Amino acid sequence: MMQGLTANSADKEAHIDDFEILHTTGEGTFGKVKLTQHILTGTQVAVKVTKKRRQSFSSVQALFREVCSMKALNHPNIVKLLGVIDTEETFFLVMEYLSGGDMYRYLKIHGRMTAAEARGPFQ
Repeated sequence: MMQGLTANSADKEAHIDDFEILHTTGEGTFGKVKLTQHILTGTQVAVKVTKKRRQSFSSVQALFREVCSMKALNHPNIVKLLGVIDTEETFFLVMEYLSGGDMYRYLKIHGRMTAAEARGPFQ
């Protein structure tokens, strides 16, 4: 396993010493999501790694909107944003890790929810 969370760029490397990468859990619009473990506490978190140089201006704006939305929301069924680490080359979004996956994945596997099924998660 790798020690520290690292994002390589053309000539620089962003590194966060407090995390150990366990594996990549997925790839999204803005970058890869890594399951990591905080070395000091043992807490598992998801870290979205986004390299700035690969993003268009509109993508960066969408990422900032995502961060603002996540900071504003506090709901037991919405992943919590624990922190943002902004380096010269990379954004790291440190989020709560939920082993069951996200709603998109659930719906892709199970199909549409009835109103009764959706009531619980959205209440």
